[in-house]
Amino acid sequence: MILSLERQRAVLAAVLTLVVGTTTPARADHVECRDAAVGTGLRFPASFDVPAHVETQHIVLTCRDERGAPVCDFTATYRLANRGTETEDVVGSFYGRHLRNVRVTADGPGTSALLRPADRVGVEEQVHERLCSNLLSIVSTAAPVAECAFRVHQPLARWAHAEVALNLAPEETRSVSVTGTLEPGRSDDRDESWMPSRHPLLGHLAVARHDLDFWLASVGGGTEVEVRLPDGWDATVRSPICAGEGRLEVEPWSLLREGDRNVARRRFKANELPEAVNVVIERSPSFLRRGGPLVGVGGAVGTAAGLRMRMGYELALATRGVARATLASLSVDTDWNKLAIVTPGLGLALPLFVPSLGLGLGLPVVVAPERRVGVRGMAGVHVWGVGFVASYDWLPETANASRSQSQWTLLGQVSF
Repeated sequence: MILSLERQRAVLAAVLTLVVGTTTPARADHVECRDAAVGTGLRFPASFDVPAHVETQHIVLTCRDERGAPVCDFTATYRLANRGTETEDVVGSFYGRHLRNVRVTADGPGTSALLRPADRVGVEEQVHERLCSNLLSIVSTAAPVAECAFRVHQPLARWAHAEVALNLAPEETRSVSVTGTLEPGRSDDRDESWMPSRHPLLGHLAVARHDLDFWLASVGGGTEVEVRLPDGWDATVRSPICAGEGRLEVEPWSLLREGDRNVARRRFKANELPEAVNVVIERSPSFLRRGGPLVGVGGAVGTAAGLRMRMGYELALATRGVARATLASLSVDTDWNKLAIVTPGLGLALPLFVPSLGLGLGLPVVVAPERRVGVRGMAGVHVWGVGFVASYDWLPETANASRSQSQWTLLGQVSF
């Protein structure tokens, strides 16, 4: 038996709820991997014929950095018209998830229309239905199980909203504007690295993904959407389109450079309107948080045997693929007397969470007592920042040194 699309969505919500039924709401959101901010657009009661009354919509999203996190200010303008012969009361609401400072204003004189409690409940049910039961919402918005369990309508407690109510005289046209700030929800990349097991204080490689969805209404006329992003952000703008038979197509938008910003701008006709505009912003950890300092204490065996101390810093080259497991380092070995060896190195840390195993090569440069350059091989194991490291240095003979030297250095090492 083939289940209907709506029944499949209901089953999906039920299964996810059973999986995370004993967890906290925050954990339930994490199971879905994506905690998107949502702007619903201006929503009206079910009896209101939106395409017949809303002629155009114009959405502008301007994203910026606020205390190290992305936020997006928006202005959504809707042109409402009454083409009938009698005055009409128009009421509606704008809802948002991770929304603040929302405000709805209308041009022209005041109004005597009221948003009744029944209208408010009806709009909330629309928002809930679209968030939790729409195919595009399940795939693209990843509806939080805590808000959509078993598709039972719950008050939108985590959402902010603003309302509008106005009278439209026959042949009258009014503009309604909604402004506010959406804070794209954060979801860390699931590809967790080995770094916390080597540098628990600073090391962090998970890429933070921030998502924002702005829903578009089915209007009678055209739609304009503009997304403005700071230059240098790793961000994409796209729109999901239902291609029929349950298939989802996600169309990427091209970005144009305008001044110090990248801008995505699209115009849509009424019959080609996507369900929503999706903004994905990925933020990598700061360069210094790709690793951390290290301090080792131990001894050397060989030509220059004795006490050794090693101090240095190591960094992963990047946050993805093999590069996230490749460490570049710079360290100094000393006996606090006459010896000083500066070593740039390159290593590969196997992506095991606990323990973290590593192999590498270095270029030891002896600064004192005599200058010479050699080759270093390194191996080590770390568990939560505490580890054991062994290195082997070979120093060839030079004009100032009549014979080659070699030594093993064994260290207990702490990484931060």
